[in-house]
Amino acid sequence: MTTPTKLFLAAIVVVVCVGASWFAFSQPPAPPTVEPVGLPIAPVHVPTQTVVAPLPEKTAIGKTTAKDGSIPSDATALIYKAPTDRSLDMQLFDKAVLYMMDVQEADGHIDSNRTGAAQEFRNRNNDIILTSVGAWIMMGSSSAANPNPEAVGRARKAIRWLEAQTQSDGTVGDVDGPGESALAQLLAADAFRLAVSYSTRDSLRQETSRLNSVALRKMGSKNGGFGTRANSDEPSADMIALASFVFKFAGYDGFKFDAVTTENKTDGKTAFPIEDEIIGNLKAGLKRLDSLADKSGAVFAEKSGGPSDWRSTVCGMQGVFMINPSRATVTPALNFVFGDFDKATESYPRVLEHVRWGKNGEGFDALSLWQGSIAVVYMFTEDKYESKTWIGNLRKILVDHQGPDGSWAVAGEDAKRGRAWRTGLNAMTLALIAPPPPPPAPPADDVPPNTQPKAAVPVPGTTGTKRERDQ
Repeated sequence: MTTPTKLFLAAIVVVVCVGASWFAFSQPPAPPTVEPVGLPIAPVHVPTQTVVAPLPEKTAIGKTTAKDGSIPSDATALIYKAPTDRSLDMQLFDKAVLYMMDVQEADGHIDSNRTGAAQEFRNRNNDIILTSVGAWIMMGSSSAANPNPEAVGRARKAIRWLEAQTQSDGTVGDVDGPGESALAQLLAADAFRLAVSYSTRDSLRQETSRLNSVALRKMGSKNGGFGTRANSDEPSADMIALASFVFKFAGYDGFKFDAVTTENKTDGKTAFPIEDEIIGNLKAGLKRLDSLADKSGAVFAEKSGGPSDWRSTVCGMQGVFMINPSRATVTPALNFVFGDFDKATESYPRVLEHVRWGKNGEGFDALSLWQGSIAVVYMFTEDKYESKTWIGNLRKILVDHQGPDGSWAVAGEDAKRGRAWRTGLNAMTLALIAPPPPPPAPPADDVPPNTQPKAAVPVPGTTGTKRERDQ
């Protein structure tokens, strides 16, 4: 199967899997049902103790957090019991979703002030960032075969809160205020894109179109590409990669990016002038960060004119791949990221050097590792040494360092946005790299085939498991 076909299937698999859940997202949430502890009611198991009475607006839902954003004593993850045959990756994912649900406020948002963000990042834009990521993984925890009404209801509350932060012109949050307004716009736009799959509201699709149009056409940096703030002086590779991801999947879902313009859809030269404009801006940002280490322009610097940078090349590689999904376009980036193969250890030491967890979690950047995982998963099968090195090392880190409350401690690059940021991004990565679920058991002699239980099919927001994509 070709790579473009894989990407197309990745874009539509979530629609197929969540089709049966749209009603729960379009309508007021049903009263919570009580399930016995240990009964697998969805990909994410939600025990009885998570059922709470209605709380006043702006009141946290049941869980007190410490200064660093952790939940000291009563985290739902502490009483989580994995469903039968749940992979280790998805057990970690489940507990991460439970953490995000534990820290969600009654009005639907996730508060940067309560989840350990740095003081300068405790603002509305960062709340939008965290709420968008939270909504994304909550929606990704439910499928048609294994619906999770509690998580979908929580995601609905998050989307409703995000809608309240959206202006009529399609901007979300405070464009000129403190925080990372472009990052907030991009993540909110993609969360809305996924929410459309759960809803019959035409107004939600229209709003999603506006958010995506603004994100990709009004939030760029002054020198091409995207920075974390609207009209940033310079682009960054991780933001270009995120924008390319939002652009690619919004396009697959039929959004045209013309909600903020009155110009004609065609200029007579191309059938897709707006799409070409967006691609041109993404390419301009990548060119701005070209370290000139390779004539292909696929090895990137952290800042314009700087030396080749490993993290920036990981992110830029995903950006290039989304714009032009062919192996040849990113081979120089792959060579730089992986370095030389060590036959003795059957691994790539350069990856092991950079994908690491420092003493307190420094040296680990959740966004770039999610973006790198996208490229690795699509370009290498599980038996390749590149995949074994990247995914095997990353998986070990996530297993070893997840806290009892389902979250991960923060330090380094992730510390500014807080514990919910790293936890949400790690959950997205886990759902991406998780092995496929086991096949259904063969039918018993005395049981009709159509009554056999179905294996859980975890859906990571936009992608599905790898084997699903390869089919």
